[in-house]
Amino acid sequence: MVLNNYIQLLTSPAAFFKKMDRVKTYFEPWLFYVIFMLLEAAVRLPFTLFTLIGAQGEEIFISVFSKSVALLFTPLIPFIVAGIAHLGFLILGHHDYYKTFKPLAYAMTINVPYMLAQTLITALAAIFGIPMFGIDEGALSSVAGVILLIPAFIIGIEGMIHVMYTA
Repeated sequence: MVLNNYIQLLTSPAAFFKKMDRVKTYFEPWLFYVIFMLLEAAVRLPFTLFTLIGAQGEEIFISVFSKSVALLFTPLIPFIVAGIAHLGFLILGHHDYYKTFKPLAYAMTINVPYMLAQTLITALAAIFGIPMFGIDEGALSSVAGVILLIPAFIIGIEGMIHVMYTA
């Protein structure tokens, strides 16, 4: 059921949100967001660990620490993002925070496949010997660096546009 809803959100956001009109609590959109973000984190973990091969102690610590903090804040992110967006809506005279929160919580999950594609590209870059830490001009000027890192950037922009369109 959740997967069917997610596929509908990705392919037909208007139909998805029409179906979600019945949702009147913060819990359902929040849980939907948390489920997909934790799923993304679980799938991404082995790739992230793989990209740490060859990293130094400080780089490993910073990466693990930042990923841990991000994971701890995952349940709060939809509330924070909706709060920031809602400040703009308050200026326009809209006062219902829930009507900001619900579509943003659902829409932010759209970025999951895009983030996983970026993670896969990053892992491929690591396989080809392009370091993700301390990238120097030599790595960026190599053909493999251009072939792998530019598509990751483009995929990130596509994901951001898809999320904004859906929201």
